[in-house]
Amino acid sequence: MRRVAGVLLVLAVGCGSDASPPARAPRAGTLVGDIPRCYGPGPDLNLRPTPAVEVRRDGAVVTSATFRADDDEHTYRFELEPGDYEVRLPGVASAPATVRSGETTTADLTAPPCV
Repeated sequence: MRRVAGVLLVLAVGCGSDASPPARAPRAGTLVGDIPRCYGPGPDLNLRPTPAVEVRRDGAVVTSATFRADDDEHTYRFELEPGDYEVRLPGVASAPATVRSGETTTADLTAPPCV
């Protein structure tokens, strides 16, 4: 019985407090911006009502999603790890963005008017 108690004591001491706490993942930041609206050939015809917005890091797509782009709503929003990104509306516009932990970064996508 003493042998079992000694083994348990060694195991308990081995699991003491000198172990490092687990590393925390960086807190996400928010990337938001305006999406250009593209109307034509008439004023009531939106050529891209739900464009796909891409977020790239080091040239690779990290995430993408579609968003409304009309008179009522024309913004995108992503939650991302801190770092440098490029947000793109493929074939139309792109913008660089630096996302910081716990902060909101704005990177508007601007494009020339289309008809």
